[in-house]
Amino acid sequence: MAHKLPKPSQYEYEKMTDKDWDFYFECRAKYDKPVSRDEINNYIDAANKLDSTYMDSPDMDEFFKIGQLVPLTPSAALAIKHAQGFKALQEFNLYDAKKAYPDEF
Repeated sequence: MAHKLPKPSQYEYEKMTDKDWDFYFECRAKYDKPVSRDEINNYIDAANKLDSTYMDSPDMDEFFKIGQLVPLTPSAALAIKHAQGFKALQEFNLYDAKKAYPDEF
């Protein structure tokens, strides 16, 4: 593992193994991309056309895929990290959060 590890969560319950960190950094390479306001609006329009009213909806997979493309706001990403840990947010776009809090992610 050649990456600098981010600052740990304030809670001790989430123990990340080397394998967990490897997957986390694979996700950073895959998901963390800048997204323009127009792209975000297009993603939101596409998500709004899907049926996401219940978890068994046939559109939920697509709904979550779209959600992974839109960068989480820095404050939301930080809150998720502290409330649920790295694993809860690792498959989302943390581009903006990493810019705002470089030591946290």
